[in-house]
Amino acid sequence: MPAISLTRSLTDDLTAVSALGPDRLQRVARAIETLPLTINRSKLRQTVVDEVGEDAADTLIRFLFGLAVARRHGVATIAPLLDDVRAGLVRLKWKDEDLRRWDSSRSVLERLLNVPSITATAKALDLSYDFARLCMATRILTDIRPVFGEENGKKTEIIGTTITQTLRIEYNSPVGNEQTISFALDLDDIKQLMASCEEAIYKAETARHLIEEHCKIPTIIPGEEEG
Repeated sequence: MPAISLTRSLTDDLTAVSALGPDRLQRVARAIETLPLTINRSKLRQTVVDEVGEDAADTLIRFLFGLAVARRHGVATIAPLLDDVRAGLVRLKWKDEDLRRWDSSRSVLERLLNVPSITATAKALDLSYDFARLCMATRILTDIRPVFGEENGKKTEIIGTTITQTLRIEYNSPVGNEQTISFALDLDDIKQLMASCEEAIYKAETARHLIEEHCKIPTIIPGEEEG
């Protein structure tokens, strides 16, 4: 397995997570382990918030899910992944004191990363975005284009304008290549797109209600605010 990439944001998270210390992390682990098995990130987050507060909870949840998803792509157990993280910290020349703080928290982090609700939620998250291309952002750009009159083959004055609409989609692929594609839309296209979006939201909510009511299993819709 290649070494995990310790980006600036991940390194900052590692620093913050280590600073929580093993005792507070143990409380988080015990609280999550008492929950019924869930794939609802909001329930997990609120449990962590109750133990360590809002800011620390967001950092810890981001860190746990980041490593839990990474675990699904190359390692059978979490220990080699944490070994890789520590090796990265050494390469970054972390101070001995900071490394000792990380080492003291490692065992409880391994415990957290093996909690069924963490691994199940990471799996749900991974499956939700397991596609060849992921939409990162969309915009509809409106332009006014002039129409020039011509006389003797030369453009003269502006005799009118046309309003154009362009759908721009920014997307990413598993190899990390961010790309953009654009489509020209007319007014009917925009109305149809709006209707399709509203229909998609309705179908997703209806499907979730059916599954939860009849199958009695939790269901998430990626990107929503989970309750």
